[in-house]
Amino acid sequence: YFTFKLGKLNIGVKDNMEHNLFKDVQMDTIRGQSYAFNDVMFFVKSQDSSRVRYEFSYKNRVEYLPGEELLQHHLLIQDANALLTFANVKNQLLSLKGTYRNQKLMDTTAERTAEHYYVGSLEYNGRFFRNALVLNTYYEMGSGMELQKSFTYLKVAKGQGTHVWNDYNGNGVEELDEFEVAAYVDEADYIKVWLPGTSYINTYCSSLTQSVQLRPAAVWSRSSGFKKFLSRFTDVAMLRTQQKCVTPMLNPFYFQLEDTNLVNSTFSLTNTFSMNNSSSKFAFDFIVQKLQNKSLLYYGVETNGVDKQQVVLKSTPFKGLYLQTDYAHVLQQNNSDYMIGRRYCIEQHQATGSIQVQIKNSY
Repeated sequence: YFTFKLGKLNIGVKDNMEHNLFKDVQMDTIRGQSYAFNDVMFFVKSQDSSRVRYEFSYKNRVEYLPGEELLQHHLLIQDANALLTFANVKNQLLSLKGTYRNQKLMDTTAERTAEHYYVGSLEYNGRFFRNALVLNTYYEMGSGMELQKSFTYLKVAKGQGTHVWNDYNGNGVEELDEFEVAAYVDEADYIKVWLPGTSYINTYCSSLTQSVQLRPAAVWSRSSGFKKFLSRFTDVAMLRTQQKCVTPMLNPFYFQLEDTNLVNSTFSLTNTFSMNNSSSKFAFDFIVQKLQNKSLLYYGVETNGVDKQQVVLKSTPFKGLYLQTDYAHVLQQNNSDYMIGRRYCIEQHQATGSIQVQIKNSY
């Protein structure tokens, strides 16, 4: 590690290397656990105290694996990175990052085509009105590879699973389209297990994570009248979306699930509206959740979605007695290209209640 200052710049180089050679003395061969690598990185960056910070770096990594007699050149990885951060506005931070990677496999007779990956991201954090409003944004786009997955069901103890098997065709064979979510806990004796496949496809990815927190109590907790009333409420919203396409895609809000170029899509939106969430007497939560997914499986494309509305009431009528009531309306949908048994729509009404009594509190 070596660094020096040139004006307001910090310039340096880092070197990290490791060489592990294990030999079988009797066979005079190299053992399989032998390996070596060499990392060299050059960088230029601003001072950490700067309100506008930046850093540029280039890294070259060479990896070696056992050959017939000696360690041989296995992999060459070249990385270029850039970082730019703005912290010159009070209570706000903006960061931009970019990475490009060139990866080449070197230990075959005919070198494979170099694999190129890139990823860029934008992150923003902002606090306003004495933290009454908090915003967090993270956007990322890049390229990579998507693994085609499969799944199976494993039998577990009664009541310990999530799914149930119904032998609809009566052949005694557990087929994938004969499993469904168990309606009752005591019937659930199978769990769904995802299995990695063996084939990949090149994809382009874009994703967005956005959160918004609104807490009027941060500025109006000591007010009176209508402002005092508004300070009893809070609202927290969280949005997550990710799209993977076989063609370049920058829009994280592309939800055309029937598009064959879209191989994987994830959408999640949760909003929690609360009243008196810091009160020990009475509290109320109204939660809205929407999930939507599209997955590329070995037998084709499968989509599923969940719409959920939930009400939670919590109260303490008097000291030592805690009451809670939950009600939820859930609509669960699933669609499959080739498995008719995995096309369904289930509507659920869930209601639970709990009573907790604390007889004595002493230390």
